[in-house]
Amino acid sequence: MRQRKISEWTCNKPFIAGVPSLTHPTAGAPTNARQPFTDHLTPYGTPLPLIHRTKFLRVIFQNTRHSFQLRGDGIDMSNFIANIQSLGAQMVVPISPNINWFNKNNWSKTKQVFRVLSQHIHLSAVSSHIGLQNDYFHTSLIGSTAIITMDLWSSKVSH
Repeated sequence: MRQRKISEWTCNKPFIAGVPSLTHPTAGAPTNARQPFTDHLTPYGTPLPLIHRTKFLRVIFQNTRHSFQLRGDGIDMSNFIANIQSLGAQMVVPISPNINWFNKNNWSKTKQVFRVLSQHIHLSAVSSHIGLQNDYFHTSLIGSTAIITMDLWSSKVSH
């Protein structure tokens, strides 16, 4: 007897409040935990219109609530990146990312994470001065902010 593939007899059941669990795979259902699942948002509005990316700048502000993780299991970051890509945003402002921007390794790691969206990334970030103290240099901090600009718009940034 041939062993069936796991994908033939299982399906992903994401927990989303107010959305019934899927009992069998259906069209449009996520196939893995990292795939964004937005079908439950359909009753709340129409899809965003396509925009001319060179004339209009779509900006996303999102309270990341401590999930802006540059290291470790980045499942939250992969969903964050997928949502940015699906919305066609060219600028992202993660609110309260809690990253110590005085540590320059965090700058390069952040740019590396966002290279999935574009090879051209501009990062403007700031941290509280507590990040200058040796005890806090390699830790996350409350009191940081970032503006990440991608693609064509990264070349148009001026301070």
